[in-house]
Amino acid sequence: MKMDAVGTYRSFASIYDNYVGGFKEDLPLYKSLCAGKDPILEIGCGTGRVLEALLTEKHVMTGVDISPEMLAIAHERLKAFVQQGALTLLNRNFISSALPGRFRGALITFYTINYILDYQDLLRLLRNARTSLTPDGLVAIDLLYPKTLKCPELEGEWETEEVRGGSPPTILAQRKRMTGNLEERLQVFQTGADRKEILTHRMYYEKETIVTALEESGFKEIEITDGYELSGFHKLEKGEPTRRSFVVKGKSGA
Repeated sequence: MKMDAVGTYRSFASIYDNYVGGFKEDLPLYKSLCAGKDPILEIGCGTGRVLEALLTEKHVMTGVDISPEMLAIAHERLKAFVQQGALTLLNRNFISSALPGRFRGALITFYTINYILDYQDLLRLLRNARTSLTPDGLVAIDLLYPKTLKCPELEGEWETEEVRGGSPPTILAQRKRMTGNLEERLQVFQTGADRKEILTHRMYYEKETIVTALEESGFKEIEITDGYELSGFHKLEKGEPTRRSFVVKGKSGA
């Protein structure tokens, strides 16, 4: 049974920062792309990791997420910026509606797109993102490359790591399986006697697919870079391989 994204992040909220809160590889890219682009929208802002990094650079931000539990953590974490008027947080599903014409930059961060399993829903979100941008607006999207495609020998195998220190530490055991382009991921978080099991599904969108979706949504000047390499942005080449996660950016073209 596939858990919906709201249910997924309701389960994730209390442990999310322990799991990915220290991830920083994407931040230099976002800081560079967002220079001079205020106000900026982040779709799928979660607990505020990227928001915090950009707010400290004096940007004006709006963060939206479908999870009220994640947003509550973001609000507590960043309430000083909310009080200053530099940050607005909204509980919103961008598949359903846009925030028309307000933003010069839009970020769809940390594989948010990959939790959209239906291509038509993907198009709805991208069109709403474009509607939310000014005519000179920029979108940047971070996309997943499943580990089991890179390392097929890990298909269905359990991997274990410590995701939070302390006494007791939090241990994560997870296994992943691919069915076509759909990844099924079972994660078990164990902190002493406390055990949380989370099943999620993510769609792997190949480079050609996401470029086509952006074009169908009206975006122009679409470029891709592997990882988070700012200097690597280029137009997609026919048959270009995917070997790692990638970022795609485009202009609203309005």
